[in-house]
Amino acid sequence: MHRRPSQLAAQLRAHRRRAALGAFVSIWESATPAWRALHLATDAGRVCRPLLVVDTERGMLRLQRHHLEDLQLGLLRWEDLLRHGIIEYLDPNEENDAFIALSEHQLHAQRETDRKEHAKLDYTHVEISPEGILGACAGLIPYANHNQSPRNTYQCAMSKQAVGAMAYNQHLRTDALLYLLSYPQRPLVQTHAVEFTHFNALPGGQNAIVAVMSYSGYDIEDALVVNRASVDRGFGRCTVLRKYPVTLRAYPNGTRDTIEPLASTKTTTTTSTSITNATTGMKSDPGRQTAERATTAPDKEIAAERRRRVAEQALDGDGIAAPGMRLDPGAVLVNKYTPLETLQAPFFGLTNEPSDGRSVSPRDATASSTAGWRRTAKRPALATYRAPGGAGVVDQVLITQDQNDLRLVKVMVRQTRRVVEGDKYASRFGQKGVVGLIPTEVDLPWHGQSGIRPDIVFNPHGMPSRMTVGKVFELIAGKAAALDGRLRDATAFVERRGLDSTEASAEALLRLGFAYSGKDVLYSGISGEPLTAHVFCGPIYYQRLKHMAVDKCFGRARGPRAVLTRQPTEGRSRDGGLRLGEMERDSLLGHGASLLVLERLMYSSDAFAAFACEACGHLGTRDWCQLCRQGNAMQRVLLPYACKLLFQELQAMNIVTKLRLGDAG
Repeated sequence: MHRRPSQLAAQLRAHRRRAALGAFVSIWESATPAWRALHLATDAGRVCRPLLVVDTERGMLRLQRHHLEDLQLGLLRWEDLLRHGIIEYLDPNEENDAFIALSEHQLHAQRETDRKEHAKLDYTHVEISPEGILGACAGLIPYANHNQSPRNTYQCAMSKQAVGAMAYNQHLRTDALLYLLSYPQRPLVQTHAVEFTHFNALPGGQNAIVAVMSYSGYDIEDALVVNRASVDRGFGRCTVLRKYPVTLRAYPNGTRDTIEPLASTKTTTTTSTSITNATTGMKSDPGRQTAERATTAPDKEIAAERRRRVAEQALDGDGIAAPGMRLDPGAVLVNKYTPLETLQAPFFGLTNEPSDGRSVSPRDATASSTAGWRRTAKRPALATYRAPGGAGVVDQVLITQDQNDLRLVKVMVRQTRRVVEGDKYASRFGQKGVVGLIPTEVDLPWHGQSGIRPDIVFNPHGMPSRMTVGKVFELIAGKAAALDGRLRDATAFVERRGLDSTEASAEALLRLGFAYSGKDVLYSGISGEPLTAHVFCGPIYYQRLKHMAVDKCFGRARGPRAVLTRQPTEGRSRDGGLRLGEMERDSLLGHGASLLVLERLMYSSDAFAAFACEACGHLGTRDWCQLCRQGNAMQRVLLPYACKLLFQELQAMNIVTKLRLGDAG
């Protein structure tokens, strides 16, 4: 609180511009003038951005030409500009009270207007560059000032989910999960932020030929129709790298986890013959089969041995999967063993006589030997491959050790994925959608002049309500860039002149024999006739997002259940069931499918056979009611286990629940 907060704020800002205060100290007045409050913020984590300071007395920038010359010669640095009050940082709170001009031209125009009207200049700051309003993600959006604001916000979130090239050493990294685009491309239409962020060196998308038209019924609700031939050529193909870490722990009793080399087979020759015969399906002599049954293991053991061998096919001689080996679900990655006893001291052997000279009885020796065996025995704790998408390939294996002498084995497994129905795509304008159909190339329309067939067919109903005009501009500019071989600039809030203007791109199309509006004649791939309407067709930069159908879809018939409620577990990672919720139940009841509701909610979930007493209505055992002290009135009742659990929990709260039994009908 202060008697004159405006004067105090001006004095503090003057001190900050003289470097008497920190450059990141924010100063702003309260929004309620009656409070006469001044706020100061010095905490970390605030988003601050630099602006050029305007000398309000002279109506000119404090940045002069000689400052720019000194910067080019290296005589001045950024810190010098801050110390001289030429540039200052503002956070969002202080920015609310600032009046910022987009350019120096706008500042001079306002100064001339104020001079004619004898008014005082209001501008306090000028943008260093108009595109400085946007951050790193928003700066990559072409024609961002022509889009609806929420669409730019969506793109800022989805650009972080795009699959692309993420680092120069991406094939040497051991991240938990890596998505890498196989054939990334730099965009034909780019912004200045692309150069600042080096997005060209590590791009995150591909230039796709897009036809804006309705094709089949599989492109509704933002779904995309993708050319199958484009997918075969590598469009959208990506590599997924997943890390499987295995820790070799050391225990208090001195034992530790080990990686055992592959043990040589201990089966007899007849067992091997049996496995071979079962594998090849050849019939053997009946007398020979009778002799083998007496000497070989049972069929279950043979099948288990076969499964073990198949699971261990990828292992090298050291017990770790070898790079380049194919992995099927359930394959062993590391042949790890852990000791059974981890608390007591390890057993190093027995002596027949104790230290005091007395003899050891056979019983004591047997007990001591058994305890020692348990302290040295190990059990398998195999690390297995289990990932969506089917088979994978061992990409690399890293064996390392930390400062606590803890050994760590990291196995990177690689999968190559094609585009399938359900995969998510997005343009740079927040236009996201899933792949709805992947037809053959001959069924798609083709360009009458060039013969090109589109990679993506985009439904035009996704344009009007979203108001992403920048997407229209990108298609025209990208089409001109692809034809004349010169990239286009689409930086926001910048006046585009010459080659980068939309008019120049349209004239380039006209000069090269294409329509000025970007619409062309397409011929039907099914009938061969020209389409009745001209189709807006050209290249647009599309991003494949990390949300893939193979990672999302799941289902099960039988599987694990929760211990408490005996209902199926929840979640894909736990092999859970698909939940039939309240709204699904209401829909089924609205259709009169009561038996289906009963089957889903009880028989297929947690059906439980309980026994209730007809006399008192309490739950009991099969032949006894604890309340009536008799067992001749017990009836079997089928109810959900969660219902029975609820009755028992209510009884613990002294709330008694009774069942009224009657004939079902």
